[in-house]
Amino acid sequence: SWTVQATNAGPSDAAGVVVSDTLPAGFTFVSATGGGVYSAPTNTVTWTVGALANGASTPVYTVNATIPSTASGSITNQAVVESTSADPSSANDLDAVTTTLGAVADLIAGASGPGTAAPSTQITFTVSVTNVGPTTATGVVVSDTLPTGVTFVSATGGGSFAAGVVTWPTITSIAPGSPATTFDVVVDVDAGTSGAITNIVGVAGTEVDPVPGDNRATSVTTVAAPTPQLEPVSQPTSATRSVFTATPVLETRHLRSP
Repeated sequence: SWTVQATNAGPSDAAGVVVSDTLPAGFTFVSATGGGVYSAPTNTVTWTVGALANGASTPVYTVNATIPSTASGSITNQAVVESTSADPSSANDLDAVTTTLGAVADLIAGASGPGTAAPSTQITFTVSVTNVGPTTATGVVVSDTLPTGVTFVSATGGGSFAAGVVTWPTITSIAPGSPATTFDVVVDVDAGTSGAITNIVGVAGTEVDPVPGDNRATSVTTVAAPTPQLEPVSQPTSATRSVFTATPVLETRHLRSP
């Protein structure tokens, strides 16, 4: 952002005062305070002030713009004040400020893990960082903040664990467009853990990052105890009952008298 202000140093009041601010080439206009009107063809913001009394100043206007991802080196913003009144010292009607831009590298964090897990099991989170440019990223630091409810086991790439965070040795440089640099983190899911747990990955480099919002990534794992599997019990479809019928047998005896 830039700030712009005009002052009437006299000796008379000024009429028809107009203040303008020309953005550096390639910059994208975002907003302007004080009713500034932006013109895309000239990449200029204009304020129509009108009369400005002797010794008076305009409000301080602020112009916000987005730096292009390919910008580097020095950029110049130029402000001009004009009036329909005669100006005895027109040389100071223009002012400019030059800013030196550092290298720009857009780092993107990546995070992935299992969608579901069970308590008392072991899972793996994958962490990544990618540089989409336009310049080489240097001094890149990658960190992984583990969720509560897990216990750190190990990390590839020399990652070290402390106070709930895994941090890797600083990466000297990552060229733009090169394959993602990835690391794995192995953790044990604690026995009492349940519900959603979130793993958070963060990346940062030395260069200016034009899109800082993608320096952070998350992955969510839902922890739930497995559903018990019931074994089916076989039941007979029909039963046959044997029925025994006892038939009395009658026996006739002839008794002889003595």
